[in-house]
Amino acid sequence: MSKYGFYNPEIGRKGGRIGGKAVQKTLKERKLGLYNPANFGKGIEVLRKNLHYIWSGVKFLSKQEMECAKIMLSQPIENLNCHIKINSKTIDFYPQSNDKMLQNCFVEYHPLIKFLRPNETAESYYAERRKILDNNGYADKKLVVIHSLKEINKMVEAFEKE
Repeated sequence: MSKYGFYNPEIGRKGGRIGGKAVQKTLKERKLGLYNPANFGKGIEVLRKNLHYIWSGVKFLSKQEMECAKIMLSQPIENLNCHIKINSKTIDFYPQSNDKMLQNCFVEYHPLIKFLRPNETAESYYAERRKILDNNGYADKKLVVIHSLKEINKMVEAFEKE
């Protein structure tokens, strides 16, 4: 780490992807940024604050998450069918009866990013989110985890055939 920030010229010359991993490792080791215990539980709010992915006044973490919402929801409404807070966690979507598909079912859009969470699998992420719902009185509600827009497009095709 240089005196100007987290840029390390030795890592930077090897390419941005290696540098990105090294920065995350340094942040984690030094408990900085989102790895700072003072920021726990605030990560999503901090990230959403400066985002440019906005649909009907609701900010999304990524363009893909916003596209996912546009496919499922008629209109995003914070804490009703979009970004539902459950304790300190947030579930992406809970489409209502007037929405387009997957009504009354919790839906998470979560692409697997191996360099941030190398041991995470689709099954482990599902189990983690399922536990959050079960421990907060939603054991009877279905959970769908979408890892790519291709998956939701397949769901749309199946939905239209019904």
